[in-house]
Amino acid sequence: MAGLLIRVVGLGFALIQAALLIRLLLPFIDTVPRSLRPLMLQLIEFTDMLIAPFKSVANPFDLARIVDLPGGVTSVLQAYADRIDPAVIVAMIAWGLIGAVTVLGLKLVFR
Repeated sequence: MAGLLIRVVGLGFALIQAALLIRLLLPFIDTVPRSLRPLMLQLIEFTDMLIAPFKSVANPFDLARIVDLPGGVTSVLQAYADRIDPAVIVAMIAWGLIGAVTVLGLKLVFR
């Protein structure tokens, strides 16, 4: 029973990571099929809730400024750097850590 609980919790955190990854890749998709557009709106609303706690941490990061650094990205890569949302990356890292700690804690409790 404990193994099933740990797997379900792990699966839940994996689904959160998958939703955030789709949200991260969404700006790079040119056309979304009409049948998937309502799902995309629901995905954005769901991931907005997941990103909200980490927006204050991600706001100071502006990936567009990496062009100013020595050896920064070229103008071709600049277009892609403008599309990446740092809040999604921070949320993916944070939710990954939260998931790992939660699963580890459950494994220790049910040992």
